[in-house]
Amino acid sequence: MLHKDLIEDEIHQIHDKEFATRSSREAHSYVSTDIGKIVRQTDEDSYYLVKSATPTFLRIDNGESIATSTTDATVTTLYTFTMPDNASALIQAEVTGLETDGSNRNNYIIAGAFYRDGGNATQQGSTVSILSIESDATWGAVEFAVSGNDVIVRATGAASTNITWISETKVNLAI
Repeated sequence: MLHKDLIEDEIHQIHDKEFATRSSREAHSYVSTDIGKIVRQTDEDSYYLVKSATPTFLRIDNGESIATSTTDATVTTLYTFTMPDNASALIQAEVTGLETDGSNRNNYIIAGAFYRDGGNATQQGSTVSILSIESDATWGAVEFAVSGNDVIVRATGAASTNITWISETKVNLAI
């Protein structure tokens, strides 16, 4: 029988354990039988594959939409991906900014290649701008940044301007 053909009482959740936060997920005592199981982190509605009992994890949900806002020219984090060790990732971010009164809108698609091989996350080559359509070129950039093991998608607003940002980030990860 196929999973799609199961009746409601036979359908099960995909995760083995559920944690409220990253710190509670990482603080849990994992054992060797947990390796290969999926855990859920509820505060960001994300899923992780347990790779070792130490523990190490691989985030397995592929793509996340985030909404945030800026009111000035401050750099704002839209998405953070923690690179696992001995991995390579192609990351693409689609970002739309809309001034809250609707008078201006900017749209971007950027892509970058990142890896981690025993040290911190590293960007390989430069960020590629696939699309940049702006009604107001005074807004700041949409860009990648690296901090430790994290790859961060960031946007910079404009002085005295209320902007709502929507981003969707996709990660193709090879381990």
